[in-house]
Amino acid sequence: MAAQWAREFDPNSLVTLRRAAVRFDAERDFPKMQAKVLYVLSRTDKLFPPSIAPGVMAKLAAAGVDAKYVEIDTEFGHSASGREWAKWGPALGDFLAGLRRVG
Repeated sequence: MAAQWAREFDPNSLVTLRRAAVRFDAERDFPKMQAKVLYVLSRTDKLFPPSIAPGVMAKLAAAGVDAKYVEIDTEFGHSASGREWAKWGPALGDFLAGLRRVG
């Protein structure tokens, strides 16, 4: 998987993602969020394990953010969102359909 990733992405993207991960704190801006959120995690993700979901969802709710959580049942860990798109695609479709109805 790493070889495929290296062929498809600029090597500097990993450096940029790491910098963003350690410097950017979205939580402090939760109260400013106006967009609805679909929060998707993989059951086997070690970087963002599903055990963090209840806390994140509680903080989003406390900030008044309209958020929905979806957990993907997969063995592909952090890379599951792409490889297992079909497992959470229906939830994304429903989420987007709800946005179109609202406006």
